[in-house]
Amino acid sequence: MFTSKDSISELSSDDKIRAIEKSIVNHLIYLLGKDPVETHQRDWFEALARVVRDLLTTQWMESMRSYYLQDAKRVYYLSMEFLMGRALGNALRNMQCSNEFRHALEEMGLRLEDISQCEAEAGLAMEVSDDWRPAFWIHWPVWICQDLATVSVMSLACLPSRSIRAGR
Repeated sequence: MFTSKDSISELSSDDKIRAIEKSIVNHLIYLLGKDPVETHQRDWFEALARVVRDLLTTQWMESMRSYYLQDAKRVYYLSMEFLMGRALGNALRNMQCSNEFRHALEEMGLRLEDISQCEAEAGLAMEVSDDWRPAFWIHWPVWICQDLATVSVMSLACLPSRSIRAGR
């Protein structure tokens, strides 16, 4: 498992691949309690997603630490007006380590594309109404800056009680 002291960006390409392999297997065994010999694609996806989450968290903590040390102003914006899609592939591309993860999985006899298919489409898992219309809108303020200089308003549509589950 990766920590801030052995960040993935500081390793050579071969070392990155070995570290990713080891981290995925460790997550599979110690967090999910699964034997790598007898696992399903979903188990590999869960282990992979947790490794990516750990890396994202490490990078996020390093960024936040630098913001606090520099006393930098931060602006937060919360938007619920778009469909997320699949997050794993986006996270790997944003961290610029898709190739390393692809090679690590190939070394273990797996394909990133196959494992990525286990991730649910966030936009298709939400409930939608057969005759969609907002029942009512809820508005509440979300405070953006520490000094409350900027305020944003977020709207949430509440669906009617008759709803169906969207499929693929």
